[in-house]
Amino acid sequence: MGRRRKRRKKIIRKGPRLPAKFFQCPVCGNITLTIDFKKSDDPQWKIAEAKCGSCGLHCVFRVRPNVDRVDVYSMLVDMVYENRLDECRPVSEEEVEKQIEEIIREEAGSVDEGATQEAIGTDEGE
Repeated sequence: MGRRRKRRKKIIRKGPRLPAKFFQCPVCGNITLTIDFKKSDDPQWKIAEAKCGSCGLHCVFRVRPNVDRVDVYSMLVDMVYENRLDECRPVSEEEVEKQIEEIIREEAGSVDEGATQEAIGTDEGE
């Protein structure tokens, strides 16, 4: 006479941990900060946009393509701790679009300036 055979326990494995979609806002402390990316005209850059849903904080960064959300969040936190919030302030959606357009214009201008400097450099060499 033996004991009853125990059922085999299934091992439940957790999937890989995904990166966070919401972050804690360094200004108000709520977990409502989102970071979105937009494509830029220049393939060497992309535009990162950090927005807080509760306090209205909004920052736009021009970053390299390999930068992730966590990296942009750390840049934003560094700006807050360095007391450079004048660069990131609560704004309306119209002002946000203007900021993004200005960044895109600056990128296009820097590409044009580089081309003109190369042309000037070739003229001086002759």
